[in-house]
Amino acid sequence: MNWIKCTDMNKQSIYVNIENGTSIFWVEQEKASIIGFPSGGDSIKVLEKPEIIIRGT
Repeated sequence: MNWIKCTDMNKQSIYVNIENGTSIFWVEQEKASIIGFPSGGDSIKVLEKPEIIIRGT
């Protein structure tokens, strides 16, 4: 599994398994990335930009 440490909107550290993610996109107005998962209803909003998440750093 590919767990990435991210920062949620409350500035708390969370770990996300991006292998299960189906999409990652940036929302400029919120200065946040949204990571979508297969169920469609589940998503996580984090402060890191998509390129940082994909690189895993």
